[in-house]
Amino acid sequence: MASVVNQTAGQTLRGPTQLLLLALCLIAPTAPTALAQSSFETPAAYYEDASQRLTEDDVGGAIIQLKNALQLDKSHLPSLLLLGQAQLLNGRADEAVLTLSDAMLQGADPRAAVPQLVEAMLREGQYSALLKQITPSQAPDSVRAEVEAAHAQAYVGLSRLPEANLALNRAQALDANNLRARLVAVTLHLRKGETGPAMDTAQNLIEQAPRDTRSWNSYGSVLHLTGQLEEAIAAYQRAVELASRNIDARIALVSLLMDLDRNSQAQPHITFVTENYPYEPRGAYFAALAAAQRGDREAELESLNLAASILDALPPAQVNGDPQLLMIGALANFGLGAFDVSRRYVESYRVINPDDLGAQRLLATTLLALGEEQVAAQLLLQMRRSAPDNPQVIALLASAYEQEGQYNRAAQLLMELEGAGSGTLDTDRQLGISLLNAGDLSSGIATLEAVRRAQPNRSGIDTSLALAYLRAGRATDALAIVDAALAGEPDNENLQNLQAVALLRAGRQSKAIERFTAITASTPEFVPARVNLSQIYREQGDLDAAAAVLEPVLAGAEVSPQVLYERARLDAQLGNTDEARRLAEQALAEQPGNAAIGRFLVRLHIAANDEDAAEEAARSVARNSASFESQALLGQTLAALNKPSQAALVYTQMVRSADFNTPVLYRIAVLQSDIGAYGSALYALSNGLRGNAMHQPSRRAELKMLLALDKADQAARRAGDYRQDYPSDPGGYLAGAEAALRTGDYGDAEALFTRATELDAEIEGTLGIARTQMTSGALRAAERTLTDYLTRGDDLRLLAAYSDLLMGQQRWADADATLSQILEQAPDSVAHLNNRALARFAMDAEGALPDAKRAQQLAPENPDVNDTLGWLLTESGDPAAALPYLREAATRRSDSPTVRYHLGATLAALGRTREALAELYFALEQSDSFAEAAAARQLQADLEKL
Repeated sequence: MASVVNQTAGQTLRGPTQLLLLALCLIAPTAPTALAQSSFETPAAYYEDASQRLTEDDVGGAIIQLKNALQLDKSHLPSLLLLGQAQLLNGRADEAVLTLSDAMLQGADPRAAVPQLVEAMLREGQYSALLKQITPSQAPDSVRAEVEAAHAQAYVGLSRLPEANLALNRAQALDANNLRARLVAVTLHLRKGETGPAMDTAQNLIEQAPRDTRSWNSYGSVLHLTGQLEEAIAAYQRAVELASRNIDARIALVSLLMDLDRNSQAQPHITFVTENYPYEPRGAYFAALAAAQRGDREAELESLNLAASILDALPPAQVNGDPQLLMIGALANFGLGAFDVSRRYVESYRVINPDDLGAQRLLATTLLALGEEQVAAQLLLQMRRSAPDNPQVIALLASAYEQEGQYNRAAQLLMELEGAGSGTLDTDRQLGISLLNAGDLSSGIATLEAVRRAQPNRSGIDTSLALAYLRAGRATDALAIVDAALAGEPDNENLQNLQAVALLRAGRQSKAIERFTAITASTPEFVPARVNLSQIYREQGDLDAAAAVLEPVLAGAEVSPQVLYERARLDAQLGNTDEARRLAEQALAEQPGNAAIGRFLVRLHIAANDEDAAEEAARSVARNSASFESQALLGQTLAALNKPSQAALVYTQMVRSADFNTPVLYRIAVLQSDIGAYGSALYALSNGLRGNAMHQPSRRAELKMLLALDKADQAARRAGDYRQDYPSDPGGYLAGAEAALRTGDYGDAEALFTRATELDAEIEGTLGIARTQMTSGALRAAERTLTDYLTRGDDLRLLAAYSDLLMGQQRWADADATLSQILEQAPDSVAHLNNRALARFAMDAEGALPDAKRAQQLAPENPDVNDTLGWLLTESGDPAAALPYLREAATRRSDSPTVRYHLGATLAALGRTREALAELYFALEQSDSFAEAAAARQLQADLEKL
């Protein structure tokens, strides 16, 4: 068997067993499992039982109880969060990643969830995913050092050492004693050959955390690589003693023992790993090595097969981000004779470690075994490097990008040709179409018009330009071109169909129906005309006529995807949703990159609550087309399925492909802002404005993003520029006023809001004036502003602002009356139901509890309404009923001293003094001046006397 590359050390170790070493010192211990027996009727009760089991180290029993809770309510957030933590303790990081990600998506407080999630992702080798999905800038301050250290560890895993050093420096600047950062520091010293500093840091770790298994594993790694083998064995054994389920320490110990031909000592550890972690490919691979060393070929092949099978079952993203798993896959499949699979693994490995000599030798050997002496890699790109200005090479490469849907790249390539866009080049028609497909209608049309002028006899230019005019809404211009073209080709069915489409877009529906009908009569097999005619009848509500038009071509041996799609839309309108899904799936199978069909199918799947099918349909479209529409479909589908981090990644990739295409970048920014990715949206807009600094929609959106990111000074400057360029647009005044309000310049804010009221933004401006006055403490002026307007109308936004003013003044009766007025018009407004409950509770009036319950039913994940309902229940003498709601609130807003005080008081009322004190300590550490701080201190003092 070939030796395995040690990724952390960055070199091939001489021993045949040393695969994993330094990165293994960064993983936390696990705990044994047990059986749960108690049963309960509510998820909250199961949660409480599990919480107590964890305090008694009954991890397995806790997991069972938490899963019981989630069977009753799969969205019970406290149970999700605690289950992820328990799965980590039990060594199931793969399950923990899914559970904790689900908890985050459902609103778990990042302060509680992020440290656990990064630990799980690191254990699973999901380095790239961690770097993309969990960023320090978005992490709460209290866990930012841990996230920076996790980024450093991920960069080490990807062999991106300069970036690892930068992340480590940031982590240590935030928290010099962060344990993970110091563990990473050991690894980085070793990767750079700095054994002395590595040893010093590792020894300091032992002093800092003498009972932490990771400290001993790290120390063992340094001893191992510096040749102090017996001492290394002792350190690894100590790590295993501290945490028997520390698989990584065991793997490193196995590696060393087998290198020293002490297989009998290694075997119990191999057995422990394979028995307790049957899903662990490293254990299977070492079992194969052990079998090979004892000459048991059958056992060797069985273990190699097992290692390969385990890797095949892992998520590709996890394997592709972990060089150790990639190398195991390459070696295991090579040993099995699966050379094509081995090649894929080693090539993926070389993406991470391109200079690794061992990997290069393995790849060369694999290629020879496959008989591929010469492998052509990206021929067109290589050709272009040798002939960068050759128009034929550029045109061919652009055609390849076009077929892949990468229209932006195609257009950019073609624009590099001298004279591009003038209409004189053979590639100009291709350039015009690429620009159109990239979303730049004006440039695309201008280029095609230039071709038509310079090359009036150019084949297909009339059709291309007519289609471009239709996309731009210029139906009359399109009709003029088509009519002229038909004069020379009266029997051309495509032109006839295009003419009918232009008539329809121009509002001449009866004439369009006449043309479509004539085409289907003269050429029954011409599909586009039938689809268009059927669509007209369907939109008119004549479903029988729509079906009749499609029937002849549906009965044929080969059915066009467009016919299947139109029939599916017809069936959906008829309520035949199952048949609609079947036909749409068939249509998409025929045209897997068609975004329109994919979008329709995704909607059908979501309506049928088949989320997996919806995501797969969107991914299928995106895999088969890199067009804006296809990639946007994937992002929007992921967002609709509550996977915003995955959607954000898709949008980021779209930004990279768009370069400086302003209209496309604006559309991407809108998608990013829809999921709250304001920083990414601002970056996209900035790129777009570099392409066209006067693109007004992008400039308006930029102001919104700057304010969303609380960049008030920058927003103020941009708003001033915007007002100068567009003095009659109220948007510049509103944005400037908002920026001034945030910087405390109340005079400018009020003046700008006032100007906005004069420019068709009366309500927005009035609200802004009132907010400015309230913020500056001029409450009477704010009240006059709002009441003056409300005498002329009862706009809900102004009523809501007035109710907030009244609540802030503790004018409970007036607030109750105003909130009731709002709720007459918007009975399901969660915020106003919640506020009315608080007002009525403050007055000790009837109706507080029903309002709070209604608000919670409408927004069961909202921490504010859960806190309100829970506290009202506690104050009403029912703390047992209150506890689940307050747990939910604390899980989603763990840093709120008010929520934690309410939870502590409720636990105290239930006689759970120790847990209550923990909540009270936390609340008062967060703030000693929140509204109920005095009550919290008194309760804490009373409980400490017990």
